[in-house]
Amino acid sequence: MRAIVVLFAIAACGDNIEPDLNIARSGWRLKLMVYDYGDDTRELERQWFHDGLRGERCTPRMWSDGVTICTPESTDTVFPTSDCVHPLGRVPTGRPVPPYFVRDYYLAGAWVPSRIFVSGERAEVPALGWEKRDGACLGPYETAGFDYYEIGRELPRSELARITHPEARTTTRLALTSVASEDGLYAPTGLTDRELEVRCLPDASPGSDETRCVPDGASTAEYFNDPACSVPELAITRGDALPALIRHHDARSACTSYHAVGGEVDAPPLYHRNGPSCVDIAAPATNRYFLAGAPRELGTFARVRDATPRRLHPIELAHGDVRIADELLFDEMLATECRRGEIDGAMYCLPATSIAIVERFADDACVATVPLAEVHTGACAPPATFALAPSRAIHAIGTVHSAPLYHLSTGDRCLSYAIPEGIVLYDVGPPLPVAMFAAATVVVDP
Repeated sequence: MRAIVVLFAIAACGDNIEPDLNIARSGWRLKLMVYDYGDDTRELERQWFHDGLRGERCTPRMWSDGVTICTPESTDTVFPTSDCVHPLGRVPTGRPVPPYFVRDYYLAGAWVPSRIFVSGERAEVPALGWEKRDGACLGPYETAGFDYYEIGRELPRSELARITHPEARTTTRLALTSVASEDGLYAPTGLTDRELEVRCLPDASPGSDETRCVPDGASTAEYFNDPACSVPELAITRGDALPALIRHHDARSACTSYHAVGGEVDAPPLYHRNGPSCVDIAAPATNRYFLAGAPRELGTFARVRDATPRRLHPIELAHGDVRIADELLFDEMLATECRRGEIDGAMYCLPATSIAIVERFADDACVATVPLAEVHTGACAPPATFALAPSRAIHAIGTVHSAPLYHLSTGDRCLSYAIPEGIVLYDVGPPLPVAMFAAATVVVDP
């Protein structure tokens, strides 16, 4: 799930002043973490906090009894014998050892913590592993790909901070969801579309004046019910619950729409888009098929860019009495919107782009390759300023590539490359140096 950056401010509230529910604040124990860009621009980390009493980071997680606890950094355990008595902690090979390991309990289709232990000494890799579900010891499972550790003393749950979810009062369609603790922490962490009765996320919309709150958990219709591929159709595995909404992404326009779940239909017929073609495909009998029903309009935010003179300009999203910060900032120096990201362990505001760099052959022997930005021309396509290489390096986009291109066809024949309809290929510059991006320092809110 993509992170939401919420408004952050240090505010002193008098006894008779009700605090602004749009604004996050630290408690005396649980502290907000912020990314400081050094020019009075700060972003809030919403997924985890700093436990000042224990001197460690923690993340709100629901435990097996339904209580949400700010849980320290940890990984899971596994049993090395079929009696499921003495667990070992495990970590993916090569990863740092966390300070804790948790015993998980399988609840409502998900693993949730039930006990937490201090990390112990390194243990030998067991031959096989077992796990406990609903009182049964299940297995064996493969144990390769992990390092294993003894577990130390159990950490009493009373030493950890309990999290609550206060209801934010609002008169608007889009409502804030939040977390809080008895020590005074309050942090808006998400949104609910009250009309659709689903959680939603602001869509990243670089350069636009408004953005939609996109439903979380919608299922994508990847098939069609007609030979023109104009009637979207959703496939779900038999036995799975129906989603609240159906998502349909049109590759030609790059636009995404959301629909009610329509009527169930038989398949075949079933169609799938393959490039410019709409092809008839076999329909797996293990699925059920539903048409996309009536379009559903989504709640929207106005996007307002801060005008304070500085390099990075925060963007506020406003909907009635709800205000949150966009996950994008405007970078004055690069003249583009940027998103927080990591490079070699450090945090930067990186140009926000979904445009990919691809390689095509530049000669009729298919030997020399040339990197190109693949820019879609649909009505909802993102602005073409920067492109992302497979190495995660960011390149500036130049002019339209005009020289001939080639590709390897069947029989290793080198043939002229025909650019697909709806795509324009651009030349790109060298990778941008990291020093060009605004760097962030992670700090604990006082």
